[in-house]
Amino acid sequence: TGKGINKVSFEEDGGRQEMKELRRKLTARKYRLRRKLIEAEDFIGGLKDSQMRTILRMYYINGCTQEEIGNELHYSAARISQKINEFWHGQKTTLRKKKS
Repeated sequence: TGKGINKVSFEEDGGRQEMKELRRKLTARKYRLRRKLIEAEDFIGGLKDSQMRTILRMYYINGCTQEEIGNELHYSAARISQKINEFWHGQKTTLRKKKS
């Protein structure tokens, strides 16, 4: 193609310092993600509607698709999408009322 290949440059320590820094950043990111996961679980666990808890947990925590959730709960993927959208719209409305 005529394009050169980027060369990896290593410091005199063979890249150990760079690897150490990358590990530190990865550990910090894992910690932040773990905190966010706990916050999400706490939020979802506090919902009164058990079906909504199930849908949100499957979607946001377990990473299921809307189709997978629909199959599990006997809804279409479109209905799951609609339920999620209605939930978040309701949350926005609730927040606006609390601010007033």
